[in-house]
Amino acid sequence: MPELPTRLSADGVVPSRGTFDGYARFRSDGRRVLDLAMGIELYKDRDLAVRELYQNALDACRYRRARQEYLDRTTGSPGEPYTGSISFVQGLDDDGRAYLDCVDDGIGMGEAELRGVFSHAGARFAEQLEFKLERARWESLDPPVKLYPNSRFGIGVLSYFMLAEEIRVTTCRMDTDGVPGTEYEVSICGPGHLFRINQKAARGRVPGTRVRLYLRNDIEPENWSVIDVLRQVLGIAEFATTARKGGLTAVWEPGQLRGRRMPPNTGAGLNAHGVKSHWSAHDGGGQVVWCEHGGALLVDGLIVEPTLRKGVFSATGPGLTGAVVNLCGPSSVARLSVDRRHVLDDVSLMVRKMLEQATDALTEVDGDLPGFRWLCRVAEASATLADIAACAIASHGLELTYSGMAFGGRLDGCFPADLDLVPKDPHQEPRYGVGPWGNVHDDAPDHIYLWRILDRRPERALRTLAEVCPEIDAPRPVRRPRPSDQWLLMSNRPGSHSLKWHRQPFDLQDIAQAADNLQCTSLEVAARLAGLGFPDTDPRHWEPGALLTTANSTVFKTTRVDALTRGKPLTSADLMRAAQRANDTVAPTSALLRRFGFHVPAKVENLCRSAEKDELLWLNPQRPSDGCLDPDTPVSLGHIAQASIRLEIPVPEVCRRLMAHGLHASPGRLPNRPTPESMLLLSMDLDYEPPWVDQRQPLSPGHVLFVANELGMEPTDVLAEFTALGFSLPEVFPADADANDLSALHDEFDGQYLIPPGPISYGHIFHNVRDLNGLRHRIHRLRAYGFDITVAVPRRPTSLDREILSASGPLNWWLVNTDEALPFAHVLLAARSLGASPGAIAKRLHVGNIPTSHDNLPKGLSFREALRLIRADEVEEGEVPTVAKFPLEYLHKTALRKRTSIRHIVSLLNDLGIPVPDPADTIRAALARVPRPRPTTPDRESRPNR
Repeated sequence: MPELPTRLSADGVVPSRGTFDGYARFRSDGRRVLDLAMGIELYKDRDLAVRELYQNALDACRYRRARQEYLDRTTGSPGEPYTGSISFVQGLDDDGRAYLDCVDDGIGMGEAELRGVFSHAGARFAEQLEFKLERARWESLDPPVKLYPNSRFGIGVLSYFMLAEEIRVTTCRMDTDGVPGTEYEVSICGPGHLFRINQKAARGRVPGTRVRLYLRNDIEPENWSVIDVLRQVLGIAEFATTARKGGLTAVWEPGQLRGRRMPPNTGAGLNAHGVKSHWSAHDGGGQVVWCEHGGALLVDGLIVEPTLRKGVFSATGPGLTGAVVNLCGPSSVARLSVDRRHVLDDVSLMVRKMLEQATDALTEVDGDLPGFRWLCRVAEASATLADIAACAIASHGLELTYSGMAFGGRLDGCFPADLDLVPKDPHQEPRYGVGPWGNVHDDAPDHIYLWRILDRRPERALRTLAEVCPEIDAPRPVRRPRPSDQWLLMSNRPGSHSLKWHRQPFDLQDIAQAADNLQCTSLEVAARLAGLGFPDTDPRHWEPGALLTTANSTVFKTTRVDALTRGKPLTSADLMRAAQRANDTVAPTSALLRRFGFHVPAKVENLCRSAEKDELLWLNPQRPSDGCLDPDTPVSLGHIAQASIRLEIPVPEVCRRLMAHGLHASPGRLPNRPTPESMLLLSMDLDYEPPWVDQRQPLSPGHVLFVANELGMEPTDVLAEFTALGFSLPEVFPADADANDLSALHDEFDGQYLIPPGPISYGHIFHNVRDLNGLRHRIHRLRAYGFDITVAVPRRPTSLDREILSASGPLNWWLVNTDEALPFAHVLLAARSLGASPGAIAKRLHVGNIPTSHDNLPKGLSFREALRLIRADEVEEGEVPTVAKFPLEYLHKTALRKRTSIRHIVSLLNDLGIPVPDPADTIRAALARVPRPRPTTPDRESRPNR
């Protein structure tokens, strides 16, 4: 007996003549074979087969409805109106096989459709010639008959095999004259098998299709439910739709949102529930359902997510919060992902327009929609959508009240952070949080805090401010806020759960990105930010016609350390880096910067343009991003020596070429032909590369020791070499200088060496010192190099001395210099850590010649209250309270809490060594930046003082 084959395939197999009425096999559209392959990879979720079943049934019902309408209008004998229906049934057949049926009374399929579309993955019925001809006839009517197929490119029926091991289809097509045609039965045992197409009846009773999927063995019917799947993906059915499993049935009424509360910890599927209000476009071009909880974007009733997220869309999650938008008919999108779960087109403007049109439905609801909590949830997801809702609330004369505070009205506007920001008067009810938008756990910028006080006008809070600055009572109107104002002022946006106020200057990329998100122009955002008290953004600095986009804004994006600002001229390094970010040359980059108000000196631009042609002008030819030489800074000897060696030209020629560009280039005592050894000596890191030793400054003793140690030279020889090159030597250099002193002389922060006599940070004295004997030695060595060090180790040290006079102790020595008194707030933190009294610690510090700002706590202030006053619980380990931690909001609210004046709080903080400025100056500076109404629209943008 021959061996059985190890593998069987249907490749090349065709039925013998007369075996079947007809047959077909699965094929793919050659034009899209690559996309198809990607699609199979994307179809990871087997439940997508249910979505595919529904979409095919929906198309069939739409097709029949359109054909029926055409026949009714052209034959003059209209029949019963076609309503359409789709049903899903999950069960067991007589043989105990688990199946899923999808039944529709749509257009059905004939043999041509079975062969040309059903079996052809990637094909669309809308592209078939028969349909195109029929559609042309429909559209010749006035008004035309419209059909918007949801059929889009995908793997189609192939996806059924993610659920099925076998498919059986019974179908009857409605002919063009409205009569049922031949009824067919199709059997498919797998994607690689032949279709068996049999004629079941010459004429069927009714048009429609039944698709039965015999479920795969790895699907456990008791743990998988078509009802659950449909409830996850189907929000709004266009035709009456039902799903049944055993005794359970779910029903979707046509055109109505079937709400669903997403189970916790699942994060999948439709989530929209609570109070709802419906709106439909008059042309059938979509629906909006405002909902109390959740939200979603639907296409043809099925849940999708936007790929391009801006405007009304949230940055994460389903895409919409507070509303369900269904795009269908004329508003249906052109492109979906292959798995049909993501919209590839930018539909943000279309969805925004629909939501704006639907606002009447929002304001006609009773109950908690719209409510303040709802508006906060919407704002957290999309400030643009919150603006739309807030505008509708105000225009309809509504007002949202929460914890005794009104929001959304014509006067109050909507700034949810007011709930936590504005101090409440004693008679007002307590306020409780409503998420990050209502509780911003961060102190607001002074002028924003003052704006909200002047807008809400709590009596006691205003009175406390007026005691310090009487101008606060001047009757001037303030700007009426909207939710996107708060969004613009937040630094962690969008969708963050730890919101903070934006404190750093806004750069132009911030503005361009905000404009793209809010779907307005960069000019409008810049003007709004200027109106919100950030004058550096004022577009009046821009040239007329300047157009800022997300593309060209990358030129302006820098680190906060070297941010481009209008307040100072740009350097050559600024300009060269900007040109590199723009991927452009210097001239157009310079023109772009000037267009937006930046000062590019002509000499800087000219030098940078020359550098594009002459590498002699680059700071480091190996790293163009370092920029070029600065026209106002003398050229370093190291740069001259390196250029002479690299270009093989004498030093005088290098200097002549540099001076021809207007640079200060002196050869000093460099030989005409420097040696590599000279260039090595001039390199700060001894690597023949910049940065170079600065001949304008005296040499630091640490650098001399470093060179000697690295090159195996005596320090005296190093000093002689630098003297020969014309450098100024250290005033003091001990004869017993040793490489072991390097750690004491090195600045850990900037990587350079300390320059005597100081001042230096106390941290340099204590760094890497193990005990008090080591501290004595460190102090002795620093004094030997000429540093002015007054610190002394007590003659009879105590255990407390050993704790505090240590780099690993409770005091952060790096934050105070030797010419400064140690702020008493630092002493407080050390006292809390060690369990000692602040006075005792201050006394021991004085014994060590370390002054403190005060000897003890201010009179009447307890240790516990002092810790609270300096916000000790908010200070990270190793950090200390700084002036920035005590803005107006904190000072004001602390004064209200302690029932005292702001001046008294500032006085206490000053006594604790925190140099908080005069509160009158702080308030006046903030008052000058308070957002005021635009003169053109005072009634809409302002609220008068009351």
